[in-house]
Amino acid sequence: MIIMFILPLTLAFGPAAVWVLRRYSVRGVWLLCALTLLLIGLVSLSLSIVFSVPSPRDVVTYMLILWGLPIFLSSGALALASSVTGRLSSQLTATLAGSLVGLGVGFCVTTYWLYRL
Repeated sequence: MIIMFILPLTLAFGPAAVWVLRRYSVRGVWLLCALTLLLIGLVSLSLSIVFSVPSPRDVVTYMLILWGLPIFLSSGALALASSVTGRLSSQLTATLAGSLVGLGVGFCVTTYWLYRL
């Protein structure tokens, strides 16, 4: 259920980051990334308090890895693609690839590695 919520928001981050890159610069993309990660942390903390889970720290950790890693990798891929080329299609492809790789890695890390802790 959580993947059905995270996937559209993560994939929507790519076009928003490309728009910020075209409107501002790479610094704006990293600022957007930092603000998004802060928002993810605050939302997960508030949801863990509302639903009174035993460990809010674990909820914040899971959400930052599962949802924050695709955001971070998407921003990194976009910064790399913008330094190589200025074409819109290559920048959108780079953000999509970064998001999908981040989702895969984040899912594996939260499923296998954090489960063992």
